Amino acid sequence: MNAIDANAITYDEYQSRRYLPFLDGLRAVSMLAVFMWHSPGRLVAGMGRGDRGVTVFFLLSGYLITMLALREESAKGSLNLRSFYLRRIFRILPLYYLMLAVNLVVVNLMNWGATARQLNSHLPAYLFYFQDFPIVLNDKDYPFVVAWTLAIEEKFYLLWPIIGFVLLARSRYRTQLAVGLFAIIATAALLTPHNARDLVAPYATILLGCIAAMLLHHRRWFDRLRVLSSPWIILAATTATLVLTSSSVSLPFTIAVGILVVGLATSSGFGTHWLSTRPLRHLGRLSYAFYLTHALIFLLLAHPKAHDLLGQVVPFGLMDDPTTLTARILLTILAFGTSLAASESLHRLVEVPMITLGRRLASRRSVAAPDPAAVPPGLRQEPAS
Repeated sequence: MNAIDANAITYDEYQSRRYLPFLDGLRAVSMLAVFMWHSPGRLVAGMGRGDRGVTVFFLLSGYLITMLALREESAKGSLNLRSFYLRRIFRILPLYYLMLAVNLVVVNLMNWGATARQLNSHLPAYLFYFQDFPIVLNDKDYPFVVAWTLAIEEKFYLLWPIIGFVLLARSRYRTQLAVGLFAIIATAALLTPHNARDLVAPYATILLGCIAAMLLHHRRWFDRLRVLSSPWIILAATTATLVLTSSSVSLPFTIAVGILVVGLATSSGFGTHWLSTRPLRHLGRLSYAFYLTHALIFLLLAHPKAHDLLGQVVPFGLMDDPTTLTARILLTILAFGTSLAASESLHRLVEVPMITLGRRLASRRSVAAPDPAAVPPGLRQEPAS
């Protein structure tokens, strides 16, 4: 028995999977990378760009959304757009608007001058999911900065079901056209000025995830791609993602992540088990709430009053100078614990009830397609945002 046969699953096994736990684990690892990137003084300096974690979010979103849509299409003949949009609305919007309101209250009550003015002046953009423009064009030095990725994803979610599952639903060349669209967007991203590239490149990343799902949905392509389940290929792809995090060009990193995701999706062995551990799966389910809260918590902990308070509470003067390595490590640990507690509460009190309501409304006229991530998209096996 060779390495491929030992680790690869069959096409029927792939189609029967309703939940891919290791993808929640991959989402958790990516969230931790983003968290460390935003930590005081960037504790991961010299270890690559943690913000590349959002690239993984984008690709997973495209893959999971398309995989679920293709399975619904195969089972029912077409994708129910009404149900799709209802599920996405209730999965994403309630928590997003809640955290937007919290950020508005905090920056205005604490009278954070320029930060408050920026958020107030661009509130319409935040309300209608165009916040990616002011945030990206201002080099992401903006309040509620993490929200830029949501604007990208929501515009994609609005258009992709119509393009891929209505306009191209009966096309024999749907996958080829998606590849062509990916090539066009990727080329446009390379030609876009650096300060605006993040307004274009993420769409290519999401599309690559969509293409991966489309290829794996067809038995012939699945049988060809299951070679990527080899432990050596998964190890090589993992190594490549780590090395390429420092690259100034995102496309090679994106391709490496795509190979890794396909390898994991077709494997039952190497790499899938440790990503499926309970702590990582749980953090992956909390990733949406964690993502939306951690930046504000870092901002609050950076306030001079917070430093003064911590200086009085933490012994041995460890927090007297917030710029020291010890102080930054302590602040990062505190931020992680606070973010975890906040995201757990938001997940239970907001995400789960809203996702449940969305699914109930979506199923009134038709039975919703199985969502590998019922644990809310954020828990989901559905996009991370």
